Amino acid sequence: MKFLKSLLRTNSKYEKFENLTIAFIVFGTCLLSVGIGLSIFSPKGLSPTLAMAGAFIAFTSTVVLIFLWTVREVFE
Repeated sequence: MKFLKSLLRTNSKYEKFENLTIAFIVFGTCLLSVGIGLSIFSPKGLSPTLAMAGAFIAFTSTVVLIFLWTVREVFE
């Protein structure tokens, strides 16, 4: 929790949003890894759901981060 608070203490709103999306990319990647790891034991149920959710979160956060960088270059 302390780590997230330190990420959100920045001067610019762009930096704050960038740090938040990077944290979501890391979270999605960890979720994807856990889902793939659990699929060793059982390929049905929760493990593929975790893997798909992690991949979706990581991909969406990456797209948002690229969009944010584009907006930042245009408006700053």
